[in-house]
Order: sequence, then C-alpha cells, then structure tokens
Amino acid sequence: TMGATNAGGEALGVVCPRIFLENDRRGNEWLTHVNVARDLYDRISRMIEASEYIIVFPGTIGTLTELLVSWNVSSFRPISENPVKHIYLYRDPFEKVTSDINATLRIVPQEHALLSFFDDPEKLFELIHEDWKRRQSVATL
Repeated sequence: TMGATNAGGEALGVVCPRIFLENDRRGNEWLTHVNVARDLYDRISRMIEASEYIIVFPGTIGTLTELLVSWNVSSFRPISENPVKHIYLYRDPFEKVTSDINATLRIVPQEHALLSFFDDPEKLFELIHEDWKRRQSVATL
C-alpha cells in the first residue's frame, strides 16, 4: 500500500477488526480507502472482487488462506461471467508451496497457469505491465 500511495495511486484496505484485534477500523496509514468486512470470508471475498490483480507476499496462515481461496475462485472464473484474475506470488516461499500443492493434489495445468512468480517489485511491475498491455490489445480487437 505504501508503494501505491507514494506513486500517486490509490490503496484499498479491507479490514476486519473482529479478527485483527490489534488493528483498528482505519487500517494502515497508507490506505486511501478502507472497507470494513464482517468476517474472514467477507474480507477475502471483498479483496478478490475489488482487485484487478492478486498479489501475494510472504505472510502467515492467513496469507496462505487468501491465496488458496483466490486461486480456487480464479480457477472457476472462465465458466462464470467474471474475468479471470491472475495471481502474482513472491517466489520465496510460494513457488515451493504451490509446487507441493500441485504435486499432491494433481492441479491441472490451466489452474497452475493462473500463477506467476516474482523475486522483486521490478519484476512484479514488469509482469503486470505485460498483462495490462495484452488485455488492452485484446479489448481493442
């Protein structure tokens, strides 16, 4: 959120004071918009719906939960009216985590293709910029 705000962008935070007791209803200082969720399920749903891109940095079990729900929802998007959301993951630890999940649960290639990995913010920006250009060219056809 700090990077987006410092670059002149907007940052939406979906907070859930009932779960994250140490945080208040305002979220962090870099948020330009705050959305208060009822519970964890509502929070994850709102984050998925409000996002153009899903970006996952290392975190805790909550981050893993958000990743898995986002990945599952995105895998069903092609058969729904909603656009598929690509998921960008920080390579360490998520490349190994998702590789283990793929091997254990036999994830199909189309579902694994929803994931891209990055090592630093510059690579993330490059990946998102490439995707944005691709979507713009498809939209103008």
